[in-house]
Amino acid sequence: MDPVLQYYVYSALILFVLLVIQGGAGTAQVGLKAAAGSRDDLPYPLPGFPGRMTRVVRNHVEGIAVATPIFVAAAFMPTESLASTNALLGAQLFFLGRLAHGILYVIGTPWIRTIAFGISLVGLILMVLAIL
Repeated sequence: MDPVLQYYVYSALILFVLLVIQGGAGTAQVGLKAAAGSRDDLPYPLPGFPGRMTRVVRNHVEGIAVATPIFVAAAFMPTESLASTNALLGAQLFFLGRLAHGILYVIGTPWIRTIAFGISLVGLILMVLAIL
C-alpha cells in the first residue's frame, strides 16, 4: 500500500476509536435502553463528556472529508519525486496532528489541542503544495 494512503487509513482508525468512545460514553450517560431506542427524547448533543465526544467526532469527520481527495491525489504521485516525499511528510503531520487533537479533545485540554489541529492543517497544506 502507498505510504500516503497508510496514513489516511491510520487517520480513519482514529475516527473509529473516537466513535467507539462516543458510543460508550453516550450509552453510559443515558442507559442502554435509551441508547438502543429511538433517541427522540434525548438532548443533542448530550451534556458533559458525551457531548465533547460528539464534537470531536464531528470535527474529525469534517477533517477526513476535506483530506480524502488530497490523500487520494497524493497517493498517485511518482514515489521517487521530491513532491512525493513532501506529500508523505504532510500525511504524517496530518495523522500526528489529528491523533494529538483527538487525545487532547477527549481529555479536555484547551489551547494545545488547537496547536495540534494546526499541525494537521500544515500537513494538508504540504500535501496540496506537493500535488500542485
